Amino acid sequence: SKYRGVSRQKNSDKWRAGIEVEGHSINLGDFTNENEAARAYNSASRKYFGSKAYQNPVGKKIFKRK
Repeated sequence: SKYRGVSRQKNSDKWRAGIEVEGHSINLGDFTNENEAARAYNSASRKYFGSKAYQNPVGKKIFKRK
């Protein structure tokens, strides 16, 4: 996935979100699309890490340097 904390599940054709907090992996669930999973990661990131949490740029254009 292009988003942190998001991966594709080949066997179910769904997107899975997860986050690691204090050395523990937390499964945030399976979602029908990549953006939903990225939003779930963003929400959990804010919950566990506060205002300095990394946020996936869901719905924003991502420019890559050449």
